[in-house]
Amino acid sequence: MSSESFYPYTTVADGITPMFEMADPDVRRRADGSWDASNPLLEQVSATVTLDMADNLLDTVLPSAERKEPPVRVLLTAMSVASRRREAWSFTWAEATGGPVELVMPRADWVGTVAVQAVLVRTTDLAHPTDGYAAAATSRLAWSPIEKIAFDEPRELPPGARLDIRWVKFSEGNEWLQRCRKQLFALQYGELPRLLLNEDVAGLKLILSSTGTRGRRPRIRDATFMQIAHQTWSSLLISSLTELANVVRDDPESDSSTLLGEIESWRSGVLRDWARWLFPEAGDQDTAITRMVEMVRAPSMEDLALRRLPYAISQRLETWKGFIGLSREFGVATPEEVTTGGDN
Repeated sequence: MSSESFYPYTTVADGITPMFEMADPDVRRRADGSWDASNPLLEQVSATVTLDMADNLLDTVLPSAERKEPPVRVLLTAMSVASRRREAWSFTWAEATGGPVELVMPRADWVGTVAVQAVLVRTTDLAHPTDGYAAAATSRLAWSPIEKIAFDEPRELPPGARLDIRWVKFSEGNEWLQRCRKQLFALQYGELPRLLLNEDVAGLKLILSSTGTRGRRPRIRDATFMQIAHQTWSSLLISSLTELANVVRDDPESDSSTLLGEIESWRSGVLRDWARWLFPEAGDQDTAITRMVEMVRAPSMEDLALRRLPYAISQRLETWKGFIGLSREFGVATPEEVTTGGDN
């Protein structure tokens, strides 16, 4: 069942179109249309917002006697359930239509996804009530579609993974799992890899299953996500590269596409997906795959395994974010914050 709001006076839904220009170029649109402000080093979201009003907007929502000096204001409202916060920036009609307005949202005040909307409201009561027009001050006359600003990333476990993930009591598993009974997780290889999380570790399931975005528990969760992600992808990539090296040794003349086709499909998929991160200077995936195979052909994979692989994982998954969030939660200044604080 759907619902719709009705007003006993004329309104204009989507009568305002806000156009955002972010001050920081790293705040970009995601595929879902939201703004990505998840970088924990970003101290605030600062934007100029141009408010495009629908044609004849005031003629539609105000009686003719009020249109010369419209008793209205435009509010930019922000609301976040995760932040438990609402805020509004207020502009006169002249300010809202005279050029871009400024919007500043400090990271210290906001977490999760923030819904931002422009709203046109009355500022005074209508002196002579007229049928079809709002009479009370603060009445909503027009509004915009909602813009979303994401201060936190959607979480996956581990980030970027395409794995079957299971909670298991390691103490009740096979001999191998029992030997790992004090570990947070274990990787199980087969037709497809599987990530096993240890339900025996006190508090692990509670922490990793938490959905909040503020406080110590979510910060510990995020740091643990990153630890698991880095170790998981290190193991999957080393395992896949080792199998590729075995195939290269047995078939040294074939090209890269043929060689990747000779290893397990999931390992081939992992290497194809990560090639551009392992060899960012290659420029495209095919060249990166060729470079990867050439390095595997060499007598030693030391540069690939010890230098390129850890760097690629850290760059792609931004594993350092877990540390930044945790250090901030516990009041430990990072070098960047110490420098910034010294300048004030």
